[in-house]
Amino acid sequence: MSTKLGAIQFTALGLAQTLKSAEDLYTHWLLDVLVSQAVPTSRVACAIASLQQYINGISLGLEPGYESEGMSPAQLTTWQDTLHTYSIWHAHQQLRYFPATFLNPELRINKTDNFQQLENDINQSRIQSSFILSAVQSYLGRFEDIANLTTLNGYIDGGIDNMANSTYYFVGKSRAENTYYWRSLDMAKRAMDSSATRTSASKKDTPEASAWSDWQLIPLPASENIPDRSVRPVYFNNRLFIIWAQVVEPTPSFSEPAQLSDFKYDEDEKQYKLRSESFLKTRLSKISLNFIYQKYDGSWSMPQVCIDEYNTLKVNAEGINAATTTIATLDSTTYQPSLFLGLHIKGLKNSTDKTTTELTQGFYQAVRLDLQFGIKPLYSAGTLQDFIANPDDTKLAKQYGAIFAVHNELNFNFHAPTSQLVEVEYTNTPIDESTLAWNYEGKQDKAAAKTECNT
Repeated sequence: MSTKLGAIQFTALGLAQTLKSAEDLYTHWLLDVLVSQAVPTSRVACAIASLQQYINGISLGLEPGYESEGMSPAQLTTWQDTLHTYSIWHAHQQLRYFPATFLNPELRINKTDNFQQLENDINQSRIQSSFILSAVQSYLGRFEDIANLTTLNGYIDGGIDNMANSTYYFVGKSRAENTYYWRSLDMAKRAMDSSATRTSASKKDTPEASAWSDWQLIPLPASENIPDRSVRPVYFNNRLFIIWAQVVEPTPSFSEPAQLSDFKYDEDEKQYKLRSESFLKTRLSKISLNFIYQKYDGSWSMPQVCIDEYNTLKVNAEGINAATTTIATLDSTTYQPSLFLGLHIKGLKNSTDKTTTELTQGFYQAVRLDLQFGIKPLYSAGTLQDFIANPDDTKLAKQYGAIFAVHNELNFNFHAPTSQLVEVEYTNTPIDESTLAWNYEGKQDKAAAKTECNT
Protein backbone atom coordinates (compact mmCIF):
# COMPACT_ATOMS: atom_id res chain seq x y z
CA MET A 1 0.00 0.00 0.00
CA SER A 2 2.85 2.40 0.83
CA THR A 3 4.49 1.58 -2.55
CA LYS A 4 1.29 2.31 -4.45
CA LEU A 5 0.81 5.56 -2.53
CA GLY A 6 4.31 6.60 -3.54
CA ALA A 7 3.49 6.02 -7.19
CA ILE A 8 0.26 8.05 -7.07
CA GLN A 9 0.64 11.75 -7.71
CA PHE A 10 -1.32 13.84 -5.14
CA THR A 11 0.39 17.12 -6.00
CA ALA A 12 -2.54 18.32 -8.06
CA LEU A 13 -4.83 17.80 -5.06
CA GLY A 14 -2.46 19.56 -2.68
CA LEU A 15 -2.09 16.39 -0.57
CA ALA A 16 1.47 15.38 -1.45
CA GLN A 17 2.75 15.98 2.08
CA THR A 18 -0.40 14.58 3.81
CA LEU A 19 -1.20 11.21 2.26
CA LYS A 20 1.92 9.14 2.73
CA SER A 21 0.60 5.99 4.44
CA ALA A 22 -2.49 3.83 4.74
CA GLU A 23 -3.36 5.50 8.06
CA ASP A 24 -3.26 8.90 6.34
CA LEU A 25 -5.63 7.62 3.68
CA TYR A 26 -7.99 6.29 6.36
CA THR A 27 -7.98 9.68 8.08
CA HIS A 28 -8.76 11.43 4.80
CA TRP A 29 -11.46 9.09 3.45
CA LEU A 30 -12.68 7.68 6.81
CA LEU A 31 -12.59 4.23 5.20
CA ASP A 32 -10.57 1.17 6.11
CA VAL A 33 -8.36 0.58 3.04
CA LEU A 34 -6.56 -2.46 4.53
CA VAL A 35 -9.54 -4.84 4.45
CA SER A 36 -8.51 -6.54 1.20
CA GLN A 37 -7.36 -5.70 -2.27
CA ALA A 38 -10.90 -6.14 -3.68
CA VAL A 39 -13.68 -5.13 -1.30
CA PRO A 40 -17.19 -6.18 -2.48
CA THR A 41 -18.91 -2.83 -1.94
CA SER A 42 -20.34 0.12 -3.80
CA ARG A 43 -19.81 3.84 -3.83
CA VAL A 44 -23.06 4.42 -1.91
CA ALA A 45 -22.09 1.93 0.81
CA CYS A 46 -18.66 3.51 1.15
CA ALA A 47 -20.22 6.99 1.35
CA ILE A 48 -22.63 5.87 4.12
CA ALA A 49 -19.84 4.22 6.12
CA SER A 50 -17.63 7.28 5.75
CA LEU A 51 -20.43 9.64 6.81
CA GLN A 52 -21.27 7.51 9.84
CA GLN A 53 -17.62 7.49 10.88
CA TYR A 54 -17.52 11.27 10.48
CA ILE A 55 -20.61 11.84 12.66
CA ASN A 56 -19.32 9.39 15.26
CA GLY A 57 -16.08 11.40 15.41
CA ILE A 58 -18.14 14.56 16.03
CA SER A 59 -20.03 12.85 18.86
CA LEU A 60 -16.73 11.86 20.48
CA GLY A 61 -15.13 15.27 19.94
CA LEU A 62 -12.43 13.91 17.63
CA GLU A 63 -13.17 15.97 14.54
CA PRO A 64 -11.43 19.33 14.13
CA GLY A 65 -13.69 22.17 15.22
CA TYR A 66 -15.87 19.96 17.43
CA GLU A 67 -13.50 19.33 20.33
CA SER A 68 -15.29 21.60 22.82
CA GLU A 69 -18.82 21.82 21.48
CA GLY A 70 -20.31 18.84 19.72
CA MET A 71 -23.80 17.38 19.80
CA SER A 72 -26.56 18.37 22.19
CA PRO A 73 -27.71 15.75 24.74
CA ALA A 74 -30.84 15.04 22.71
CA GLN A 75 -28.86 14.63 19.47
CA LEU A 76 -26.30 12.42 21.19
CA THR A 77 -29.04 10.15 22.59
CA THR A 78 -30.69 9.85 19.18
CA TRP A 79 -27.39 9.05 17.53
CA GLN A 80 -26.30 6.41 20.03
CA ASP A 81 -29.70 4.69 20.33
CA THR A 82 -30.88 4.74 16.73
CA LEU A 83 -28.68 6.22 13.99
CA HIS A 84 -25.07 5.21 14.65
CA THR A 85 -25.47 1.79 12.96
CA TYR A 86 -27.48 1.08 9.85
CA SER A 87 -28.73 -2.26 11.15
CA ILE A 88 -30.12 -0.65 14.31
CA TRP A 89 -31.72 2.16 12.32
CA HIS A 90 -33.24 -0.40 9.97
CA ALA A 91 -34.62 -2.38 12.89
CA HIS A 92 -36.20 0.76 14.36
CA GLN A 93 -37.85 1.56 11.06
CA GLN A 94 -39.22 -1.96 10.79
CA LEU A 95 -40.67 -1.80 14.30
CA ARG A 96 -42.14 1.59 13.60
CA TYR A 97 -43.87 0.85 10.32
CA PHE A 98 -44.36 -2.94 10.49
CA PRO A 99 -44.84 -3.80 14.20
CA ALA A 100 -47.05 -6.80 13.52
CA THR A 101 -44.10 -8.60 11.94
CA PHE A 102 -42.04 -8.51 15.14
CA LEU A 103 -44.54 -8.36 18.05
CA ASN A 104 -45.63 -11.69 19.44
CA PRO A 105 -48.67 -11.38 21.76
CA GLU A 106 -47.52 -14.38 23.77
CA LEU A 107 -44.28 -12.57 24.70
CA ARG A 108 -45.95 -9.49 26.19
CA ILE A 109 -44.53 -8.64 29.61
CA ASN A 110 -47.39 -6.58 31.01
CA LYS A 111 -50.60 -8.35 30.12
CA THR A 112 -53.91 -7.02 31.34
CA ASP A 113 -56.24 -9.31 33.24
CA ASN A 114 -58.68 -9.04 30.38
CA PHE A 115 -56.09 -10.23 27.86
CA GLN A 116 -54.98 -13.10 30.11
CA GLN A 117 -58.59 -14.18 30.38
CA LEU A 118 -58.82 -14.17 26.58
CA GLU A 119 -55.75 -16.41 26.34
CA ASN A 120 -57.19 -18.82 28.89
CA ASP A 121 -60.52 -18.99 27.08
CA ILE A 122 -58.81 -19.76 23.76
CA ASN A 123 -56.53 -22.42 25.24
CA GLN A 124 -59.32 -24.29 26.98
CA SER A 125 -60.50 -26.04 23.82
CA ARG A 126 -59.47 -26.83 20.29
CA ILE A 127 -59.14 -23.98 17.85
CA GLN A 128 -62.58 -23.68 16.29
CA SER A 129 -64.37 -20.67 14.92
CA SER A 130 -67.26 -20.92 17.39
CA PHE A 131 -64.98 -21.03 20.46
CA ILE A 132 -62.79 -18.22 19.12
CA LEU A 133 -65.85 -16.07 18.43
CA SER A 134 -67.22 -16.63 21.93
CA ALA A 135 -63.86 -15.81 23.56
CA VAL A 136 -63.42 -12.63 21.52
CA GLN A 137 -66.97 -11.48 22.25
CA SER A 138 -66.39 -11.99 25.97
CA TYR A 139 -63.16 -10.05 25.69
CA LEU A 140 -64.90 -7.16 23.93
CA GLY A 141 -67.65 -7.16 26.56
CA ARG A 142 -65.14 -6.80 29.39
CA PHE A 143 -63.27 -4.17 27.43
CA GLU A 144 -66.49 -2.19 26.94
CA ASP A 145 -67.08 -2.13 30.70
CA ILE A 146 -63.58 -0.74 31.28
CA ALA A 147 -63.85 1.78 28.46
CA ASN A 148 -67.08 3.25 29.87
CA LEU A 149 -65.84 3.85 33.39
CA THR A 150 -66.55 7.19 35.06
CA THR A 151 -63.67 8.54 37.14
CA LEU A 152 -64.99 9.52 40.58
CA ASN A 153 -62.05 10.46 42.73
CA GLY A 154 -58.31 10.25 43.16
CA TYR A 155 -55.30 10.73 45.38
CA ILE A 156 -51.86 12.22 44.74
CA ASP A 157 -49.14 10.37 46.63
CA GLY A 158 -46.96 13.44 47.02
CA GLY A 159 -46.79 16.95 48.39
CA ILE A 160 -47.71 20.21 46.72
CA ASP A 161 -44.07 20.81 45.75
CA ASN A 162 -43.61 17.54 43.83
CA MET A 163 -46.94 16.75 42.17
CA ALA A 164 -45.36 16.64 38.72
CA ASN A 165 -43.38 13.49 39.65
CA SER A 166 -45.82 11.83 42.06
CA THR A 167 -47.99 8.74 41.63
CA TYR A 168 -51.68 9.36 41.02
CA TYR A 169 -54.39 6.91 42.05
CA PHE A 170 -57.84 6.92 40.43
CA VAL A 171 -61.18 5.35 41.32
CA GLY A 172 -63.78 4.74 38.64
CA LYS A 173 -67.28 3.31 38.54
CA SER A 174 -68.87 1.19 35.84
CA ARG A 175 -71.89 2.79 34.19
CA ALA A 176 -73.62 -0.48 33.52
CA GLU A 177 -72.97 -2.24 36.84
CA ASN A 178 -72.54 -0.96 40.36
CA THR A 179 -68.86 -1.93 40.50
CA TYR A 180 -65.73 0.12 41.22
CA TYR A 181 -62.20 -0.04 39.78
CA TRP A 182 -58.84 1.59 40.51
CA ARG A 183 -55.70 2.36 38.55
CA SER A 184 -52.48 4.34 39.04
CA LEU A 185 -50.37 6.76 37.02
CA ASP A 186 -46.65 7.30 37.66
CA MET A 187 -45.99 10.86 36.50
CA ALA A 188 -42.24 10.33 36.94
CA LYS A 189 -42.31 8.18 33.79
CA ARG A 190 -42.18 11.02 31.32
CA ALA A 191 -39.80 11.45 28.42
CA MET A 192 -37.23 14.23 28.49
CA ASP A 193 -38.11 17.32 26.53
CA SER A 194 -35.71 17.50 23.57
CA SER A 195 -36.39 21.20 23.09
CA ALA A 196 -35.05 22.03 26.57
CA THR A 197 -31.58 23.46 26.99
CA ARG A 198 -28.70 21.54 28.49
CA THR A 199 -28.90 23.40 31.79
CA SER A 200 -32.62 22.76 32.36
CA ALA A 201 -33.47 19.05 32.29
CA SER A 202 -37.27 19.25 31.99
CA LYS A 203 -39.73 16.52 31.07
CA LYS A 204 -42.68 16.50 28.75
CA ASP A 205 -46.18 16.93 30.14
CA THR A 206 -47.53 13.72 28.60
CA PRO A 207 -46.63 10.53 30.52
CA GLU A 208 -45.47 7.39 28.77
CA ALA A 209 -47.90 4.58 28.03
CA SER A 210 -46.14 2.33 30.55
CA ALA A 211 -46.85 4.85 33.32
CA TRP A 212 -50.50 3.74 33.46
CA SER A 213 -51.52 0.60 35.29
CA ASP A 214 -54.44 -1.60 34.38
CA TRP A 215 -57.93 -0.99 35.79
CA GLN A 216 -58.46 -3.45 38.63
CA LEU A 217 -61.66 -4.37 40.42
CA ILE A 218 -62.35 -3.06 43.94
CA PRO A 219 -64.42 -5.51 46.03
CA LEU A 220 -66.83 -2.93 47.46
CA PRO A 221 -70.29 -4.10 48.51
CA ALA A 222 -72.94 -3.34 45.90
CA SER A 223 -75.18 -0.76 47.59
CA GLU A 224 -77.13 2.28 46.48
CA ASN A 225 -76.42 3.91 49.84
CA ILE A 226 -72.79 4.65 48.96
CA PRO A 227 -72.27 8.24 47.72
CA ASP A 228 -70.15 7.99 44.60
CA ARG A 229 -68.03 11.01 45.49
CA SER A 230 -67.16 9.46 48.86
CA VAL A 231 -65.22 6.53 47.35
CA ARG A 232 -61.61 7.65 47.55
CA PRO A 233 -58.17 5.97 47.25
CA VAL A 234 -55.19 6.74 49.46
CA TYR A 235 -51.70 5.21 49.64
CA PHE A 236 -50.37 4.64 53.16
CA ASN A 237 -47.75 2.31 54.66
CA ASN A 238 -46.96 0.77 51.23
CA ARG A 239 -50.59 -0.25 50.86
CA LEU A 240 -53.48 1.02 48.79
CA PHE A 241 -56.50 1.96 50.90
CA ILE A 242 -60.03 2.54 49.63
CA ILE A 243 -62.41 4.49 51.84
CA TRP A 244 -66.12 5.12 51.32
CA ALA A 245 -69.12 6.42 53.21
CA GLN A 246 -72.40 4.57 53.63
CA VAL A 247 -75.77 6.05 54.57
CA VAL A 248 -78.41 4.05 56.42
CA GLU A 249 -81.86 5.63 56.36
CA PRO A 250 -84.08 5.69 59.47
CA THR A 251 -86.05 2.52 60.09
CA PRO A 252 -89.77 3.19 60.56
CA SER A 253 -91.21 1.78 63.78
CA PHE A 254 -94.77 0.42 64.05
CA SER A 255 -94.68 0.23 67.84
CA GLU A 256 -94.82 2.99 70.40
CA PRO A 257 -92.13 5.53 69.46
CA ALA A 258 -89.27 5.71 71.89
CA GLN A 259 -88.52 8.93 73.69
CA LEU A 260 -85.14 10.58 73.93
CA SER A 261 -83.94 10.75 77.52
CA ASP A 262 -81.66 13.37 78.98
CA PHE A 263 -77.91 13.04 79.22
CA LYS A 264 -76.80 11.76 82.64
CA TYR A 265 -73.81 13.21 84.44
CA ASP A 266 -72.30 9.80 85.23
CA GLU A 267 -72.13 8.51 81.62
CA ASP A 268 -70.03 9.39 78.62
CA GLU A 269 -71.23 10.14 75.10
CA LYS A 270 -70.84 6.51 73.97
CA GLN A 271 -73.04 5.20 76.76
CA TYR A 272 -75.60 7.91 76.09
CA LYS A 273 -75.77 7.10 72.37
CA LEU A 274 -76.04 3.39 73.08
CA ARG A 275 -78.91 4.00 75.49
CA SER A 276 -80.64 6.22 72.89
CA GLU A 277 -80.19 3.74 70.01
CA SER A 278 -83.87 2.82 69.78
CA PHE A 279 -84.80 6.48 69.37
CA LEU A 280 -82.02 7.41 66.96
CA LYS A 281 -82.45 4.59 64.44
CA THR A 282 -86.09 5.52 63.79
CA ARG A 283 -85.51 9.24 63.27
CA LEU A 284 -81.96 9.94 62.11
CA SER A 285 -79.79 8.71 59.27
CA LYS A 286 -76.71 6.76 60.25
CA ILE A 287 -73.43 7.62 58.51
CA SER A 288 -70.42 5.32 58.52
CA LEU A 289 -66.94 5.63 57.04
CA ASN A 290 -65.38 2.32 55.99
CA PHE A 291 -62.05 1.27 54.55
CA ILE A 292 -60.33 -1.73 53.01
CA TYR A 293 -56.68 -2.15 52.06
CA GLN A 294 -54.82 -4.25 49.53
CA LYS A 295 -52.56 -6.92 50.97
CA TYR A 296 -49.09 -7.71 49.66
CA ASP A 297 -50.37 -10.72 47.72
CA GLY A 298 -52.89 -8.57 45.84
CA SER A 299 -55.95 -9.65 47.80
CA TRP A 300 -58.12 -7.26 49.79
CA SER A 301 -58.91 -7.12 53.49
CA MET A 302 -62.36 -7.30 55.03
CA PRO A 303 -64.21 -3.96 55.34
CA GLN A 304 -63.55 -2.12 58.58
CA VAL A 305 -65.57 0.73 60.10
CA CYS A 306 -63.73 3.73 61.53
CA ILE A 307 -66.65 6.20 61.89
CA ASP A 308 -70.24 5.23 62.72
CA GLU A 309 -72.51 8.05 63.89
CA TYR A 310 -76.07 9.35 63.59
CA ASN A 311 -76.43 12.57 61.66
CA THR A 312 -78.58 15.30 63.23
CA LEU A 313 -78.85 17.40 60.06
CA LYS A 314 -82.38 17.88 58.77
CA VAL A 315 -81.75 16.41 55.33
CA ASN A 316 -82.88 13.19 53.66
CA ALA A 317 -80.62 10.39 52.43
CA GLU A 318 -80.56 11.72 48.86
CA GLY A 319 -79.42 15.11 50.08
CA ILE A 320 -76.79 13.49 52.26
CA ASN A 321 -75.38 11.60 49.25
CA ALA A 322 -74.95 14.86 47.33
CA ALA A 323 -73.41 16.76 50.26
CA THR A 324 -70.98 14.10 51.52
CA THR A 325 -67.22 14.58 51.21
CA THR A 326 -64.53 12.23 52.47
CA ILE A 327 -60.95 13.11 53.43
CA ALA A 328 -57.95 10.79 53.25
CA THR A 329 -54.46 12.18 53.58
CA LEU A 330 -51.09 11.37 55.09
CA ASP A 331 -50.79 13.03 58.50
CA SER A 332 -47.38 14.64 58.79
CA THR A 333 -47.81 15.85 62.39
CA THR A 334 -47.24 12.49 64.09
CA TYR A 335 -43.85 10.93 64.89
CA GLN A 336 -44.70 7.74 63.00
CA PRO A 337 -46.65 8.07 59.75
CA SER A 338 -50.40 7.97 60.22
CA LEU A 339 -53.49 8.36 58.09
CA PHE A 340 -56.02 11.13 58.62
CA LEU A 341 -59.58 10.16 57.67
CA GLY A 342 -62.53 12.54 57.72
CA LEU A 343 -66.22 12.55 56.82
CA HIS A 344 -67.99 15.84 56.16
CA ILE A 345 -71.59 16.61 55.22
CA LYS A 346 -72.44 20.20 54.38
CA GLY A 347 -75.23 21.69 56.45
CA LEU A 348 -77.41 24.77 56.16
CA LYS A 349 -75.56 28.04 56.55
CA ASN A 350 -76.08 29.84 59.82
CA SER A 351 -76.14 33.62 59.63
CA THR A 352 -74.75 33.94 63.17
CA ASP A 353 -71.59 32.07 62.27
CA LYS A 354 -69.07 34.59 60.93
CA THR A 355 -66.07 32.35 60.32
CA THR A 356 -64.84 31.36 56.87
CA THR A 357 -64.98 27.59 57.52
CA GLU A 358 -68.22 25.64 57.03
CA LEU A 359 -67.18 22.66 59.16
CA THR A 360 -69.13 23.74 62.24
CA GLN A 361 -72.30 24.21 60.20
CA GLY A 362 -72.67 20.54 59.25
CA PHE A 363 -71.67 17.01 60.16
CA TYR A 364 -67.92 16.46 60.50
CA GLN A 365 -66.06 13.48 61.99
CA ALA A 366 -62.30 12.89 61.95
CA VAL A 367 -60.15 9.97 63.07
CA ARG A 368 -56.49 8.94 62.85
CA LEU A 369 -55.32 5.51 61.66
CA ASP A 370 -51.87 4.35 62.78
CA LEU A 371 -49.54 1.70 61.36
CA GLN A 372 -51.17 -1.06 63.43
CA PHE A 373 -54.66 -0.04 62.18
CA GLY A 374 -55.51 1.53 65.51
CA ILE A 375 -58.28 4.14 65.29
CA LYS A 376 -58.22 7.31 67.38
CA PRO A 377 -61.16 9.78 67.22
CA LEU A 378 -59.97 13.36 66.72
CA TYR A 379 -63.03 15.53 66.23
CA SER A 380 -66.83 15.30 66.28
CA ALA A 381 -69.55 17.72 65.21
CA GLY A 382 -73.15 17.21 64.17
CA THR A 383 -73.98 14.14 66.30
CA LEU A 384 -76.43 13.75 69.15
CA GLN A 385 -73.68 14.19 71.74
CA ASP A 386 -70.24 15.27 70.48
CA PHE A 387 -67.24 14.29 72.56
CA ILE A 388 -64.85 16.89 73.88
CA ALA A 389 -61.78 16.68 71.67
CA ASN A 390 -58.21 17.56 72.48
CA PRO A 391 -57.44 21.18 71.43
CA ASP A 392 -54.51 20.09 69.24
CA ASP A 393 -56.65 17.41 67.57
CA THR A 394 -59.44 19.93 67.04
CA LYS A 395 -57.01 22.36 65.43
CA LEU A 396 -55.62 19.65 63.17
CA ALA A 397 -59.08 18.39 62.16
CA LYS A 398 -60.28 21.89 61.30
CA GLN A 399 -57.11 22.60 59.34
CA TYR A 400 -57.35 19.45 57.19
CA GLY A 401 -61.11 19.88 56.87
CA ALA A 402 -60.74 23.42 55.58
CA ILE A 403 -58.11 22.34 53.05
CA PHE A 404 -59.75 19.21 51.65
CA ALA A 405 -63.48 19.49 52.45
CA VAL A 406 -64.01 23.20 51.79
CA HIS A 407 -61.34 24.64 49.49
CA ASN A 408 -60.61 21.39 47.56
CA GLU A 409 -63.98 19.73 47.91
CA LEU A 410 -64.15 18.21 44.41
CA ASN A 411 -60.39 17.80 43.86
CA PHE A 412 -57.89 15.06 44.60
CA ASN A 413 -56.46 14.71 48.08
CA PHE A 414 -52.69 14.84 48.56
CA HIS A 415 -50.10 14.91 51.33
CA ALA A 416 -51.30 17.42 53.89
CA PRO A 417 -49.17 20.57 53.93
CA THR A 418 -47.74 21.98 57.15
CA SER A 419 -49.83 25.14 57.16
CA GLN A 420 -51.90 26.93 59.79
CA LEU A 421 -55.64 27.56 59.88
CA VAL A 422 -56.65 31.17 60.46
CA GLU A 423 -60.21 32.11 61.29
CA VAL A 424 -61.34 35.45 59.88
CA GLU A 425 -64.35 37.38 61.14
CA TYR A 426 -66.43 39.38 58.68
CA THR A 427 -67.94 42.62 59.99
CA ASN A 428 -70.39 44.57 57.87
CA THR A 429 -69.90 48.32 58.36
CA PRO A 430 -72.98 50.43 57.53
CA ILE A 431 -72.57 52.96 54.75
CA ASP A 432 -72.26 56.57 55.85
CA GLU A 433 -74.86 58.36 53.77
CA SER A 434 -74.22 61.77 55.30
CA THR A 435 -71.74 62.63 52.59
CA LEU A 436 -70.90 61.23 49.19
CA ALA A 437 -67.21 62.03 49.56
CA TRP A 438 -64.68 59.63 51.07
CA ASN A 439 -63.94 60.57 54.69
CA TYR A 440 -62.29 57.60 56.39
CA GLU A 441 -61.69 58.37 60.09
CA GLY A 442 -62.26 62.06 59.38
CA LYS A 443 -59.11 62.34 57.28
CA GLN A 444 -60.82 63.94 54.29
CA ASP A 445 -60.15 67.52 55.47
CA LYS A 446 -56.46 66.80 56.04
CA ALA A 447 -56.11 65.19 52.62
CA ALA A 448 -57.82 68.17 50.98
CA ALA A 449 -55.61 70.64 52.85
CA LYS A 450 -52.47 68.81 51.76
CA THR A 451 -53.69 68.80 48.18
CA GLU A 452 -54.24 72.56 48.24
CA CYS A 453 -50.78 73.08 49.78
CA ASN A 454 -49.15 71.03 47.02
CA THR A 455 -50.92 72.96 44.31
